[in-house]
Amino acid sequence: MFSFFKKKTEPSGGILGTFDLWEWWQTAFTENERARILEKYRPFGVDAPSPLTELTTNARSPRSPLSSMAMWFNNSEDFKLALKIMEKAETYPTANLNIEDIHFGCQERIKFYYRWRDEHDGALSKAIEACKEQVALAPQTARMFATAERWGATEDREAWIPRHYGYDQLAIIYEKQGKFKEAIELCETGRSQGWANEFDKRLVRLRKKLKKQQG
Repeated sequence: MFSFFKKKTEPSGGILGTFDLWEWWQTAFTENERARILEKYRPFGVDAPSPLTELTTNARSPRSPLSSMAMWFNNSEDFKLALKIMEKAETYPTANLNIEDIHFGCQERIKFYYRWRDEHDGALSKAIEACKEQVALAPQTARMFATAERWGATEDREAWIPRHYGYDQLAIIYEKQGKFKEAIELCETGRSQGWANEFDKRLVRLRKKLKKQQG
């Protein structure tokens, strides 16, 4: 089924071939781990060509496809594999990515690391870091969503700006940490940028908690 894998011949297509990741693939994973990844990572269906070795990719950098691949293994059974893939993705700079790729890449990292905040040292810090990166880009990202034709914008009408994952997740983290003032400021900023989060509802709750905290 995976002829290139069995013969140990270097693939010319897919993520591994396009971005010259063959050496990493061979050294970072055991034979059993590689077999597991090839078996499970089938985003286009079991019978479709493998995006790792066969499909042509138009990605600007391996960062985005590797990050997306890591999410397929973000479970207790495969976390070791997922972490290797995500950490490899993070070695590539975002300079070659557009604002949309960076935005959704941050979102994947937030979901990835926050899930393991209680089980793995440093996971919460990594989630917070990804939240802050996504929030820092939020003004440009909001403008991108509002004006991009692919998101529904026309010459006469701006598109709807969706919910911002990083604002919500960082506000949740601050609230759990008792940083109500920081959470309030964060929500007010997100609301002013036009994101579709339920900021008003969260702000009511946060202001009550801040008032109680201040006595």
